[in-house]
Amino acid sequence: MNFENKSKIIICTFLFSIILCGAVSAATTVNFSSDGKNITITPSNVQSTLKTSISSTVKDGTYGYGQYTTLRVTGHDNRGVNTYATMNVYNGVLKTMIIRLSSLDGSTANANTVFGTKGGTMKMNGKDGKLTFSGTGTLPIYNVHGQKIVNNAVSNVNYYLNGILYAKCKSTILYSYKMYNGEYRDVKHVDTTSTLYSNGNTRTSVISQVFIRNSKGTETGLVTTGTSKGTEKIDNKTVSYTGKINISTRHDPKDFINEGYDTGTYKEVRTSSSPILLKEIPLDTS
Repeated sequence: MNFENKSKIIICTFLFSIILCGAVSAATTVNFSSDGKNITITPSNVQSTLKTSISSTVKDGTYGYGQYTTLRVTGHDNRGVNTYATMNVYNGVLKTMIIRLSSLDGSTANANTVFGTKGGTMKMNGKDGKLTFSGTGTLPIYNVHGQKIVNNAVSNVNYYLNGILYAKCKSTILYSYKMYNGEYRDVKHVDTTSTLYSNGNTRTSVISQVFIRNSKGTETGLVTTGTSKGTEKIDNKTVSYTGKINISTRHDPKDFINEGYDTGTYKEVRTSSSPILLKEIPLDTS
């Protein structure tokens, strides 16, 4: 598997860990139905300025003598989220990754990842509105028929409000692969996110992303759907709900990280015996 494809897989893992169980992207429009059961979150739609550059040199460096390659992604995506990503590779093996995300409303997400022979370990932090968050993640890498693939990536993120614990969020991502022209490509991600709020509320979402690829393995589309369930305290009573999630797709040819396809408007329809539900944005939306 070439360097660019390995980097893409690992970057996607990071983005799901941070954003899908994290901050709503910048400049969004959020609408709830009057009973709180329908949620629509629409990110801004701007012209992407993302740029990807790769530089390589042979030298005697941190890891010894060999080929050092640096990949950088800069600019903002079509949602207006600014990205600065740097990946350092030695002799074709990814060693470190730094990603900084920011937006005009002051939201940030940062992650530093160090890779060893069995995978990566990640430390992350950031803020979203009144909330701050920090956490860790693991990205196991397996050798399958001589190729390296990621599976069972896990992140644990704590959210704080005014320095007090607000919620704990755990996300586990399972990957499915298919071989194209002798190379494994990811064709599906399933992200299960469990959130426990300090007030006792709970939420679990299962979001599936199917990557549509042509016979050469090139991504040509993306389908994102999911389900949710949870409990909320309303008027001193605990009520439950179930939900269906649909997330639209946006095409951005400049988005190397996501192979040109990313998520757009988030819609969730929840069903509950309670006449109303809380009008709070779930932490696992994107």
